Amino acid sequence: MSKNITVTAKSDHFSKISKATPVNALSELIWNALDADAEKIEVFCKEYDGHITEVVVKDNGTGIEYSRISDLFGSLGGSWKANAEKTINQGRFLHGKEGQGRFKSLSIGRVVVWKVVYKKYNDFYEYKIECHADTPIEFRVSDEMLSDQKYTGVTVTISELDKKSGKLSTLDLDKLVSVLALYLIKYQSVLIYFNGEKIELQNFIKNEKILQLDNISYDEKNYAIELKILEWNKTKNRELLFYAMFDFFS
Repeated sequence: MSKNITVTAKSDHFSKISKATPVNALSELIWNALDADAEKIEVFCKEYDGHITEVVVKDNGTGIEYSRISDLFGSLGGSWKANAEKTINQGRFLHGKEGQGRFKSLSIGRVVVWKVVYKKYNDFYEYKIECHADTPIEFRVSDEMLSDQKYTGVTVTISELDKKSGKLSTLDLDKLVSVLALYLIKYQSVLIYFNGEKIELQNFIKNEKILQLDNISYDEKNYAIELKILEWNKTKNRELLFYAMFDFFS
């Protein structure tokens, strides 16, 4: 049977975490897909009369089992990722830890729909989750049904866009790539497409430099540390983005 899930938290807290720039909201959806072991992520910005009317983020990750919806969508914080370090299947480093990313999509548009396909035994099942910015603490979940789709994944569709979402542009894509860059360098099997075109990091990087730092000692062993500095082709402001991954702590 279909069901409604209500998240318990103060409305002002929801208002705070659901506010994000379009780029931050998009990056959160992409991180969620990566944390679900997606190897391919497609982002589409549908336009009409020069304005973006819909944003779609589609991935081929593991999806979400129907029995886990209440645990994952019914609470703020307490994400399963809080006590984990790497993804379940691919063993890649996790990003999201607080379970707040799903709310940030509401900063792009009023209506957000997740279409989920997952595999149970030898069959594929699908269902939908819908949330409105007017009632951000309520998630409407459809009945589960057998799917004709023979691969897992989540497709997030954001519609009735806020006016500020019209700022999604080439410059915003540069910003999005800068946030994901080091992850894409480490996990080169991951493919991300924007409006049908594969994101090629080298098209965004003007210069690259690697600095060898002092070794770090851990558990009576020494590990070499390097700092990679990337200079982007297009930027208005100078900024430093850190993304650290330490394999030797696994």
